[in-house]
Amino acid sequence: MKIQYLDSKIHYFLFALIFLYLFILNIFLPPQADDIQAAISSKDGIHAAIKSYMSWNARIGELLFVGFVAGFSDLVFDFTNAIIGSIFIYMFFIFTFARLPNNKKDLYCIVLICFLILYFAPFGADFLWGAGSLNYMWGILIMMIALYPYRIFWNNIFTNKQMQIIKPSLIPLFIIISICAGMASEQLGIITILVHIGFLIYATKNKIKLNIWYYLGVICFIIGYLCLYFSPGNAARASMSILEGQFLKIDELIALPLKDKINRTLLLLDYSITNIFKAFILLLLLIIAKIKYPNNARILYISFILLIASLIILSRNGATLHIATMILLCSLTKQNKIYKIICILYIIYLLLCLSGIQILILPPRARFGEILILISAFCILYQFMKYSKLLNIAISIICIAYGAFVASEYYKFYNKWNEMLAYIESQKKIGNYDVVVENIFISKYPNFIDSLLPTDVTLESPNPLYAHKFGLKSFRVDDYYKDIK
Repeated sequence: MKIQYLDSKIHYFLFALIFLYLFILNIFLPPQADDIQAAISSKDGIHAAIKSYMSWNARIGELLFVGFVAGFSDLVFDFTNAIIGSIFIYMFFIFTFARLPNNKKDLYCIVLICFLILYFAPFGADFLWGAGSLNYMWGILIMMIALYPYRIFWNNIFTNKQMQIIKPSLIPLFIIISICAGMASEQLGIITILVHIGFLIYATKNKIKLNIWYYLGVICFIIGYLCLYFSPGNAARASMSILEGQFLKIDELIALPLKDKINRTLLLLDYSITNIFKAFILLLLLIIAKIKYPNNARILYISFILLIASLIILSRNGATLHIATMILLCSLTKQNKIYKIICILYIIYLLLCLSGIQILILPPRARFGEILILISAFCILYQFMKYSKLLNIAISIICIAYGAFVASEYYKFYNKWNEMLAYIESQKKIGNYDVVVENIFISKYPNFIDSLLPTDVTLESPNPLYAHKFGLKSFRVDDYYKDIK
């Protein structure tokens, strides 16, 4: 079926729908945990950012948050964060395919991206929670903007196109963005540098001429990364992790016995087995079934594949699943060059998983970059498929249905939050400033939020922050406390 080209107004309409959805959900999730502290710190402006760089967190998103953005009113932040989130989704498509969306299939692909982010990514933490949004979603967006000229450059090389990438007048801005991008993420940053090095070697080997902006961008990205990695704030956080026996310095990592290094790597591979990775393996199995077996045997083979897939997916051994993935991809790479791209994306995913070898255990929100790599793979495979009206309808229905479920969970929380605020005010009126409330910080939506939330221990973080926010002496939650009216 021929793909229909669309008027750009339809994409503006979709962008507006995504923005409206994100804006409403941002309103439904008031500032939580670190957002409260950042709002206090932001009164000091640039001094708060410097303090964070020197003692806590040097990522560009965090510096922007504590020094500036956290000072926005709730409504202004919700609006801004929703705009940035909408831009992020479209920029992700543009970065993946090195072009603007321009046809009906692209429209459904963006809908697919929305569903995959809602279902597989730490959505609440990286799109709604202030601290998470700035540290991860905003940071990765800056990286995509800085790396997009390289994406276009190499796309032009491999498709024999020629065009000016960056005008000389824009080079100063490109330099600033590249430095900021280098400061966006420890894990994504080091992998980006490795990819840059790989392309520089390829360019040298094939005598490809690189312009001055190319080298300046790479150098500035590395400078930004070094400013992040060797910041006093990162060293301070690492010291806290050392006390927990989690973080290892480079020299300590090198000094580890071989057995411990292997065990640490195997543990990282186990942590890399996310739900989207399991779905990725299942998709590869189904693709092989479709390509290699005739129609009369396909149903039987697919049944066998599903049985094998169930056994693999139930496995908790990361090394086994990665070996299986490598075998599946190797069997596909000879079929079409598109699977070579998928193989490269898988290698980047694996490297990203292994890049956490120093810190070992990362919170889900910090693994957003890894998930995006696999979402790219899903989108590329979707675009490679023949146009299917039935599939596109299914994608739309599933996205709308799941999006409605997610929205309903945040709406429930918003109502409970307002009831809690009313209860706190009623307690303050009768002179009670040591308040215990029902634990409303739970949800049926698994990606609701990934942050430090109130506990049942009065002095345990972040309870004192909530007490300060609500004007109380103490604040805590109790799972069995059901007296809120």
